[in-house]
Amino acid sequence: TAQELYNKAAELDPNNPTIRRQLGYVYKSMGQTMLAIESFKAYLDLKPDAKDKAEITQIMKQLE
Repeated sequence: TAQELYNKAAELDPNNPTIRRQLGYVYKSMGQTMLAIESFKAYLDLKPDAKDKAEITQIMKQLE
C-alpha cells in the first residue's frame, strides 16, 4: 500500500520533507487524522519555508 511504501521511505530518508507531506496526505485519505497531522507537522518542521505552508496549515486545522 502507499502507506507502507511511504513509511519505508521515511525510515530510509527520515529528513525528506516530501515523504512526510505525502504520508500526511495518505493518512488523511485513510481517515487517520492524528497521524496525518503528525506527518504534516514533521513536513513543516523539515521545510519551514515551504511554498504550500498555508495550504498544509489549513488542512491541519480542518483535521483538528
